[in-house]
Amino acid sequence: MDNFISGAASLIHEVDKKVLFVFRDGRVFYGILRSFDQFANLVIESCCERIIIDNCYADYDLGTLIVRGENIVLIGEMSGKENENLQKADLDKIMNAYRIQLDLKEQQSKERRKLLMRRGMCLEPVSYTHLTLPTI
Repeated sequence: MDNFISGAASLIHEVDKKVLFVFRDGRVFYGILRSFDQFANLVIESCCERIIIDNCYADYDLGTLIVRGENIVLIGEMSGKENENLQKADLDKIMNAYRIQLDLKEQQSKERRKLLMRRGMCLEPVSYTHLTLPTI
């Protein structure tokens, strides 16, 4: 453990390597890590979003991406064996399946909010724009 570096500084070993990133919202990206700062904010070059549906995947090119460090859950170097259990599919096919998946999640979320509202719990943000301030 003599070579162990803690915190964001540990990313120094990953600079100029192809790295995989998992974000808080579950999305998966990969690209070449070019730079970082003390907050783990990153500059990723040749970045792609990998969209995985069932056992199929497609990559969506994004170019250069600047990422806020607090949105990253996992960072790991890519070994080249990431695609062994996945089949590459057409991007349009994967995007359609992804949209269907997102629509289903949104529908489930709406149903959950309605159920909670009926039970007296409010997940909707409260809007105060309709309130007027008292005049003095």
